Amino acid sequence: MPLPFANRTALPAVGPDLRALLRLAGPILVVQLAQMGIATTDVLISGRAGATALAGVAVGASSWIPLFLCTLGILYALTPTVAQQVGGGRSSRTGAATRAAAILGLVLSGAIVVLLTHAHRLFSAMGIDPEVQPVAAEYLHLLAQGVPGMVGFQILRNFHEGHGRTRPVLAISVLAFLLNIPLDLLFVFGWGPIPGLGGPGCGLATAVIWWSNFALMLAISCADRATRRSWGVRWRVWPRTELRELVRIGMPMGAAMAFESGLFSAVSLFIATLGATAVAAHQVAFNITAFLFMVPLSLSLALTVRTGQLLGARQAQRARALVRSALAVAGALVAVNAALLLGTRHELVTWYTGDLAVQHTAARLLVFAALFQAGDVFQVVLTGALRAHKDTRVPMWLAMLSCWGIALPLGYLLGMTPLLGGPFGAQGFWMGLIVALSLMALSFALRLRHVSTRQPVAAEPPKQGGELGAAPLRAVHSSGE
Repeated sequence: MPLPFANRTALPAVGPDLRALLRLAGPILVVQLAQMGIATTDVLISGRAGATALAGVAVGASSWIPLFLCTLGILYALTPTVAQQVGGGRSSRTGAATRAAAILGLVLSGAIVVLLTHAHRLFSAMGIDPEVQPVAAEYLHLLAQGVPGMVGFQILRNFHEGHGRTRPVLAISVLAFLLNIPLDLLFVFGWGPIPGLGGPGCGLATAVIWWSNFALMLAISCADRATRRSWGVRWRVWPRTELRELVRIGMPMGAAMAFESGLFSAVSLFIATLGATAVAAHQVAFNITAFLFMVPLSLSLALTVRTGQLLGARQAQRARALVRSALAVAGALVAVNAALLLGTRHELVTWYTGDLAVQHTAARLLVFAALFQAGDVFQVVLTGALRAHKDTRVPMWLAMLSCWGIALPLGYLLGMTPLLGGPFGAQGFWMGLIVALSLMALSFALRLRHVSTRQPVAAEPPKQGGELGAAPLRAVHSSGE
């Protein structure tokens, strides 16, 4: 992995910034795990309602996830925008960016609701099992009722995380995870006058959770005097410039996330043709790596915030030093994850299944996962740094080339054909992922090296003073992550 910065001289001490980064990453990790916990709860509880209910929820969720991640990517443009404004002492301008995100969110919400409520047409065209189609369609129809709340919560989350405040999001996410369990049980199986809806009840529970999250986040935001002051500045002015900037940054981010999630969905569909054992083993191995991925993902999200604040304060050298330190942490994560996967793979797979054939195949896939996660860890951390620089268009094309130009064709050739010495089955697709994610990490590193040299460097710390060269940055730490 090449270092992304050419200039290695006179880099400042990174200790305080790295500690601040890790303080941000910790709560974000809990939030990500809570969100995964909600999805896992839906699967476990819908499974108790029968195979058709579980299949319907699985089909509905698989159809929704790429759209969900694309939406999150677009809205996430608010985070580096707010972070740079806060770092540069321009907190009063964060209100205009947030209003622009709200306008964009309204448009996205309307489009998503229309798509989800007409998803039954897609299921019919795809030839999904006729018994599963109505369950999946009703699940998405109920889920759609909560989409505006989900979008509103994500906008407020990005606003607060751009300021370095993660405790409100942490508290709400943990509460949502705990609340989702009784709501799933209530709407899936019913109680008293409330009828059981089966699998679609998970969609209704999620919609209630989303609206609750938004209401709590809005109440917390309105109770904060600084937030009300920044939102109230020139609220009648149409945020044309900010809206254009969010679209410019966010659309490539959303597209890149859709490319990557779509790749994994496509790989799963191809592996599904190889038999039940291959499908189950792939799902087990992928779920294990997904949990491990939450740590570097949280580091990446925190890196976007912290690096964006430093860049906003024109502290480009400190931003470079921080990214180098984050890459060193990423390297340590790769080593730890590889040791865990290789050393305990046989024990890990027994937590998921008692089928010996599935266990054997999944354990073999985890050997590839040890290599797969190396490129994945570095590429997601580098993605966070690129987002902090508001560089998203070129990374989008690099992601598309890596995912759809390399990973899927190479995986298909290795997994399904004898052209390259195969077919190797599911292992062939994982080989393709290893090559593609490694190349993605390399290309992102070279891209970051290029864009970082264009950042302006302050001749001296801004006059606001303080440890971080700008008063708002110092205030971030005292406000509570």
